[in-house]
Amino acid sequence: MTHDAAAVLKFYRALFGYETKSSGAVGADTFTLHLDGRPVAAIRGAGPALRYPHWMTYFEVADVDTAAERVAELGGRVADGPAEEAAGRAATVEDPEGAVFTLLRTAR
Repeated sequence: MTHDAAAVLKFYRALFGYETKSSGAVGADTFTLHLDGRPVAAIRGAGPALRYPHWMTYFEVADVDTAAERVAELGGRVADGPAEEAAGRAATVEDPEGAVFTLLRTAR
């Protein structure tokens, strides 16, 4: 997430050679970054209300509920979910030191 996705898009395209695609939604400040035709990341603008720009890492898993339970068993914490979202079933979790990431089973 960033204040203005279009403003940082040029930087990531130049740095990594990504191809980009707009989300296509009217008024959306969201772009998907592609490498060799495959989506690898996304940039979403959240406007000036965003406290600080950051990345959220997503890990594709076969079963979000089982993976979230495993996070808790290993000393991590489930911060949000599991729940159905537009991208699929997801849970935002933290490792034992508080690093945040999302578990995702992409909607098919």
